[in-house]
Amino acid sequence: MSLEIYIITGDINCGKTTALIDLLSSDSRSGKAEGVIAHGVMEEGTRRKSGYRIESLRTGEQRTLLGSRPQPGSIPTGRFFMYPEVLQWAQEQISCARAAPTIAVDELGPLELKRQGYYQTVRDLLEHYQGRLYLVIRGTIIDDMLEILEIDRYKCTIIRI
Repeated sequence: MSLEIYIITGDINCGKTTALIDLLSSDSRSGKAEGVIAHGVMEEGTRRKSGYRIESLRTGEQRTLLGSRPQPGSIPTGRFFMYPEVLQWAQEQISCARAAPTIAVDELGPLELKRQGYYQTVRDLLEHYQGRLYLVIRGTIIDDMLEILEIDRYKCTIIRI
């Protein structure tokens, strides 16, 4: 099997993750998808996000990657704080999925534009993975992300939400 890339893009809070989940569940060719999905955590009683939890598609385990409160070793990222140990765990979930027919990475954002976050993990997949790869990328940075990942070297389908 060769590499097939599907990019889901759109504005913040437009339903990219929901679209990814729907695509994975309806694609009978996908088999058991692995990788990670980001779920927004809402502040109690509001529609404002207080962070993001990352779910391993292989195990169903969830961990908080971005939160509104600093913890020892956390890195400021916009209005959130990123927890590096959870990022490392998420990268391992993606890297360990190379034998799966389908891998999902949700979501690539400003951190990856700085060649941090999932950047190197995704670059490695682009170079070595043979299967179906779903990438979720914010619409405001799609062009820059496609450029730094050199996606034009690959055949891909872009799904705009």
